[in-house]
Amino acid sequence: MKLIGKLISWLLGIVVGLALVFGVFVLVVNAKYKINLFEVIGSLKKLNGNVDVATIAPKAPTDDDYASAMTSANRAVANIIVYDDENKEYSLNDSAKTGMIADLKLTDAETCVLVNLMLKNGDAGVKFNAGGKDIDLKDYDFKLVQIALSNVAEKSADVNVVVSVDLTKLKNDMNNFPLNLFKNKVPQKLYVSSTVTVTKGDAPFEYTVASKSLALNNMSGKEVSQLFNVVNLVAKIGTADEFNEKLGKTFIDALIGNESNASGFAYSLKSIGASDFDFDTDGTNNYYVVRYAF
Repeated sequence: MKLIGKLISWLLGIVVGLALVFGVFVLVVNAKYKINLFEVIGSLKKLNGNVDVATIAPKAPTDDDYASAMTSANRAVANIIVYDDENKEYSLNDSAKTGMIADLKLTDAETCVLVNLMLKNGDAGVKFNAGGKDIDLKDYDFKLVQIALSNVAEKSADVNVVVSVDLTKLKNDMNNFPLNLFKNKVPQKLYVSSTVTVTKGDAPFEYTVASKSLALNNMSGKEVSQLFNVVNLVAKIGTADEFNEKLGKTFIDALIGNESNASGFAYSLKSIGASDFDFDTDGTNNYYVVRYAF
């Protein structure tokens, strides 16, 4: 019995010692990096909770949006989107970029269709650099779920992009302290909702992109910022705002483009009559527009 008592005392000593070490670590992290690890661990429940996709992506395109996107786009550039009856699929027809006859005007959902077709064609990349680390979303079974426009003003608009990614690769790399503390709380599938503000410049195809908000599954605001601060202790991918701005800009560059990014959709139509990009609203619907130089 004495041996058992000593064993229990020894184990309790180890537990208390580890608790003290962890407590000191938490205090140091909080003091040095302004990170409350207990809050982060608590908020991770929201990452693993059930995600209502209809709530986070209410403007995700339907089959009807693919059909209407083809109609809307082809009014401006004949046959730029085509439908293959045999394979039952839509695609971009780059050979149709020979003449523009009107403004190309797409709703939120139709804009998402356009970018999805660009991704399918390889006309839009999903690579960006965060904190000096190159990230290719294709490595994470990336899917574009939604593009939604809001707060459309004369020279600016907020653009929300929702993507889904598989986190298997990320979880496999979370073996070192302190990331291993959170590994079992990281979901297999993550919905990233990135909102940026796009502001038009004075010159055609000139724009800036600024971070507005970033949400991960059911987690948003301060919770996301603190999570990024923890990840940065090891991975160095930048703050939530830095990550969000670069992620959002990846899709904005694909939609618009300029001299330094000639593959952007609007800029790629410059040689056949496009004069600039724009955002528009009729009070009910918001639109992404490629202006035609009449």
